[in-house]
Amino acid sequence: MNNGFRRSTIVKIFYGLVLLAIGIAFAGSALGFWSFDIFFKGWWCVLLMVLAVADMCSHGFREWDVFVFVIGAVLFVKYRFENIGKYITWKLFFAVVIIYIALRIIFSAVVRKPKFSVSHSESGQTYDGISTEKLTFGSRNISYDGKNVNGGNFSVSFGELIIDMRGAAVSDGAVINVSSSFAKAVLRTPADVTVTVKSNVAFGEVKNTVADRKGDHSITINAEASFGAVEIY
Repeated sequence: MNNGFRRSTIVKIFYGLVLLAIGIAFAGSALGFWSFDIFFKGWWCVLLMVLAVADMCSHGFREWDVFVFVIGAVLFVKYRFENIGKYITWKLFFAVVIIYIALRIIFSAVVRKPKFSVSHSESGQTYDGISTEKLTFGSRNISYDGKNVNGGNFSVSFGELIIDMRGAAVSDGAVINVSSSFAKAVLRTPADVTVTVKSNVAFGEVKNTVADRKGDHSITINAEASFGAVEIY
């Protein structure tokens, strides 16, 4: 059983359980055991939590999903429990967001774990043709002219990262991951490849200009944008 099948199954089971819970709630209300209204006070907070958990089931454990889940849970407490909720204000939320961003920057600078457990050369190109580049603040333009590329993992926060692979020899079936958080990432691909883009967006944008391109071989780009943009050419 492959990983995609497992995640697809988990997502289906999760949504099935959610619908089952809603069905039982309606049934109990109809039989007079309890009162249930799907648009109860704070229902949209629960929806945020459900969507966050569903995304974790689909794409794995990610900090953005945890952040959305926590926001939903805190807002639910605010609207359902007035004694506690009076202490939860938008100023507090703003402070928490700033602290979250600060900690993310600090840990990204201190803990640099590559997603591929291979050695790196000085240029960032790995010995097996997979490149890992991470940028926090500032801008960088990376060119892969004349290089072999079997895949890549690129992330940028609070800056701009341009990845130019137009002159690279990108292998068939290569997977390239691009992540942008409060930043902009631009990926320029060779003209002779078919590009499949899988995007995950949270308050951002993934711009795909190569959707209709047909080439000799194909590559897959996993693009993630949270409060940022990923542009693919």
